[in-house]
Amino acid sequence: MATLFPTPAPTLPEFRSLLIEGPFHPSAPIHLMLSHVALEPFRRTLMLSPSRKDFASALINFDDEWLKIHGSEGRTCGASSRVDILYPPTRAHLALILSMLHVHDGSFYHPKTTLSVAPSLLVLYETSTLCADDSSGPTCVIV
Repeated sequence: MATLFPTPAPTLPEFRSLLIEGPFHPSAPIHLMLSHVALEPFRRTLMLSPSRKDFASALINFDDEWLKIHGSEGRTCGASSRVDILYPPTRAHLALILSMLHVHDGSFYHPKTTLSVAPSLLVLYETSTLCADDSSGPTCVIV
């Protein structure tokens, strides 16, 4: 089962769609994605976060003991190879990525623009910061 915490930890119920809101430790999305892909070998996850620097800084400052101990183990490395993280820097980039998500239809595959397997989990981490009220572009609408 998927979890937001290092094992052993309480697991989330089976879900098709899930919204988790609130303050969580910075490594929660990492644990969620790793535990999700560890369940079955064909699963992949995709996370969208607006700032690589801010996300990495939060992870470093949190200093997750489990990641330090188990991060280099084969099982963890294997699971992490099925985790993709993209960092759209603006609302326009986020909207573009979200609008382009679709299942590959087999007509054209380019490895730089097409994921090899459709993600079974999409994590939007702190993307609301891109929708902050400012005058730099159109309003953020995610459908």
